[in-house]
Amino acid sequence: MTDRYIWFFNQILDELEDEFPNLHIVHYTYGAHMMPPAVEHHERIVPVFAPITMDRIRSMDNPMSPDRHTLRWLIDEFDERGVNEMYYRGYYNNLACIQLPKTQIDRVSVEIPALYERGINVMRVECIRHAWASDPLTLYLAARLMWDVDTDVDAALDEFYRKYYGPAEEPMRLYHEELEAAFRDTPYFTGSSYVYFPTFKNHPRRDELRGCLEEAKALIEDDDSVYAERLWAIRRGYERMGLFLDMMKARNRQDFDTAHSKMEDFDILTEELVDYELEDIGRRGMRLLALSESKDRGRGSYFNRFFRDSVEDGYERTFEVGEMAAALPDEWDFLLDTAEIGEIAGYYRPGELGGNWQPIKTSSRSWSDQGLHYYQGWSWYRSSVEIPEEFEGRPVYLWVGAVNTWAKVWVNGHYMGTSREPEHGLPGVPGTFRPFDMPTLDGDGESVLDFGGENWVVIKVVRDRLAELGTGGIMAPVMFWSPEDPDWTPGE
Repeated sequence: MTDRYIWFFNQILDELEDEFPNLHIVHYTYGAHMMPPAVEHHERIVPVFAPITMDRIRSMDNPMSPDRHTLRWLIDEFDERGVNEMYYRGYYNNLACIQLPKTQIDRVSVEIPALYERGINVMRVECIRHAWASDPLTLYLAARLMWDVDTDVDAALDEFYRKYYGPAEEPMRLYHEELEAAFRDTPYFTGSSYVYFPTFKNHPRRDELRGCLEEAKALIEDDDSVYAERLWAIRRGYERMGLFLDMMKARNRQDFDTAHSKMEDFDILTEELVDYELEDIGRRGMRLLALSESKDRGRGSYFNRFFRDSVEDGYERTFEVGEMAAALPDEWDFLLDTAEIGEIAGYYRPGELGGNWQPIKTSSRSWSDQGLHYYQGWSWYRSSVEIPEEFEGRPVYLWVGAVNTWAKVWVNGHYMGTSREPEHGLPGVPGTFRPFDMPTLDGDGESVLDFGGENWVVIKVVRDRLAELGTGGIMAPVMFWSPEDPDWTPGE
């Protein structure tokens, strides 16, 4: 793909050489156009490195991040092709993240000097400027290093902790160092906050971080001081992360009542932080969180786009309009279908199948964090569950909380339909990241379920777009449920 672009740009520059001898063409080395070209590269083509599909958290020399080592190789390879200029267009947020606490100290302190050494002196980095409750440090340090790549990082951090937190300097230094270690030293980096669940789930660092915040609070005697206000913002941001993690933990075990309650508390806290503006009147837009994370921003909110629907939908079906009949497990049998022969081979058949099926997590772990970061194509999931006899004679639906990108579904060997039928979802990809229901009836309107026996669910998923987050496949709980009203239909 890169060769096609470079070849085309070469023709343009050659055609216009006499009239515009200083014409440059600037292009993103981005997505499918990221690999170094094999064709001749004109010296006045300027690559702009935009590694959207790569790890956006760690540094170029971090052993936990093969992605960032690859990025350094890519830049060096383009440089060897004789370009005069190279620019960088990176990301100082975890793409589509809902603004939970993080730092990227190791990343910016290594990456900015490394880029400068390679001749990159133009940087246009995407970030979330309203990050005072989640990450006030990364952009400060990045700005210092962009201004002067020889900045003493340790001295700059000392200055930040002293001036930003005052008497709470030491415990807040430990807080940021613990937070940094959480991301620097773990192999997880999926976007849109999916990274947080494996990073912090059941880990003692949650209590350690909370302890730092409590110690810091005890050291600030003046509740009206600027230091108290800044610490309050950080504490509320950390509390918001805890609510998110507790919500996800409950959702993943299909306790939708608890998940919904945690989400309501999360919404209240989010609105508080979105509406609050920091001290110093006249500094416009000094909010604690970006306005886009407001609950009322619809699909513009990343939380709404990726997480809200599965919680609200699951709660509605199991507490408001019906009850759960049977929950499918978090771990399914899984097989890649690179040759697209699964339907021919009958992978949808009920019962045990031979072959190289492997276990994979669905709700609790992303594709990226299970070795499938770059895979594009079809895959198959298989699992089974017993449905109690008490549901016989009642309408029963199969509910899938989320897939990326879209899916085809079979129950006990009967084809149920696809997730593309809903008209909502991300632009151009109906149903992606959205829950969907399927009635468990055959073409004659008869139930395909074996009440009191084993029922096989097979889901074929393709990831052909939307891979930049590192997500794919089944991404939320799957269950059978039954509405109280026998005339209930999806969408009502």
